[in-house]
Amino acid sequence: ISVNGVGVFSYTFPDGENEVYIDSEIEDAYLENALKNRNMNGEFPILIPKTNIISWSGDIESISILPRSRWL
Repeated sequence: ISVNGVGVFSYTFPDGENEVYIDSEIEDAYLENALKNRNMNGEFPILIPKTNIISWSGDIESISILPRSRWL
């Protein structure tokens, strides 16, 4: 997975799994209650305000981003 043209991380899906949650705030990769950090190689992505270009290679069909905006 690349963000803004920079390769950030790769992830190897174990047999029988087809999804993972990457949480950059707590720096964990997980599925349900199981940690999957051992399947991730690289850095946790950090998105900048405004526009981010996300690209990937491999058999990934979709990526969903859930924002965690905070206002003071």
